[in-house]
Amino acid sequence: MSKHKNNPFILILIAISWFIILPAIKTFFADIITPQIEYTLFEETENELGELIIEEDAVFPDEFIPLTSNWQSSSTEWTSNWHIYEPYLKRSILELENLDSDTIGITTPSSKKSGKKATKRQISIQDFWAGVYNIILLDNKERLNNLASSFLWFQEKNELSDREILQVIIDFIQQIPYEIPDNYYGLYSPTDVLYRNAGDCDSKSVLAALILKKLGYDTAIFYSDEYRHAMLGINVPSIGEYKELNGKSYYFTEMTASGWQIGEISPDCADLKYWHIISI
Repeated sequence: MSKHKNNPFILILIAISWFIILPAIKTFFADIITPQIEYTLFEETENELGELIIEEDAVFPDEFIPLTSNWQSSSTEWTSNWHIYEPYLKRSILELENLDSDTIGITTPSSKKSGKKATKRQISIQDFWAGVYNIILLDNKERLNNLASSFLWFQEKNELSDREILQVIIDFIQQIPYEIPDNYYGLYSPTDVLYRNAGDCDSKSVLAALILKKLGYDTAIFYSDEYRHAMLGINVPSIGEYKELNGKSYYFTEMTASGWQIGEISPDCADLKYWHIISI
């Protein structure tokens, strides 16, 4: 029986291919498929706030609260150094404190979420929360334009698609720590969520809806009194769980914690008959 000896030259070629050539090929194709993220730090200056300063006759920096937001998305660390206009924050908190049944033109119904008993004329719980969410969105419609502009800056500088920047925004809000507000409605205003860096399911969902609507996305809010929970709804091509409203499909998007993808829903609250979709 003949014996074959391994050729040292062949072994060297195999080693070079395995440890050098193959990794280089993988890196080459990864660079083609995955966009190169170069601009991950946004620095807001007085120039970026110019329109707001003129419109509100604001004093910079005295009336502005500097904030630094750090989050991870698509294996990239993002940082935004931006500002909250303090009078906007104070107004949003006061408006929510003064939001009552007379303000929204209905009588407060009973709710598992708030623990409040119904008073006088009863309406559906979803109509009640639809009124609350829409008033908050209307009151705060123009108050986070500078934050929305920072996401546009990230998108344009890094040449991201609408779907890619959508994921960056979702990750940003999902990574805000979960906290249940201790007030009548169990809600923080969108500006207050960012100032506190904390919020619960509907506080963060309303914030997401506000920013995404400003950037042209079609959104809704899902509410379930049975599950005492709320989620963002997004009308984008996707897979997973959704409900229809006016002929359009809105996919469930969990905002309370990181890692949830569009269309994913926890088995603990997956019975769609208990979910109501709110137009905003």
